Amino acid sequence: MVSLLIALLLAGPMVAERSMVTQPSWLQTPTAEDIGRVTPLLPEPPAEVHVLMVCRITAAGGLEACTIKREDPPGLGYGAAALALAPIFKMPAVDPDGRPVAGRMVQIPIIWKNAPE
Repeated sequence: MVSLLIALLLAGPMVAERSMVTQPSWLQTPTAEDIGRVTPLLPEPPAEVHVLMVCRITAAGGLEACTIKREDPPGLGYGAAALALAPIFKMPAVDPDGRPVAGRMVQIPIIWKNAPE
């Protein structure tokens, strides 16, 4: 059987832009149970999958209008899995510099690592 090891890389985006929150501070992120619930069930999952999700931040610190910027390897359902996790993420209404986050964008890299038990 294959165990699933997930690493959420939440330190920041790969491309810094003025409207981008570059160092998100999360109040809530998906749990291992949340991730397991949306992970595609494949007979032979790849050893590692990289997904980059880009979302707009709401006034309440949630995420909306999320899209998948990259999914590697593509077409296995991990992009859709990442989108299903988006409603779980929450951040404070202001960034560490005290600027409002509403309407700004955030990039969330997610890596699924599948390792044999």
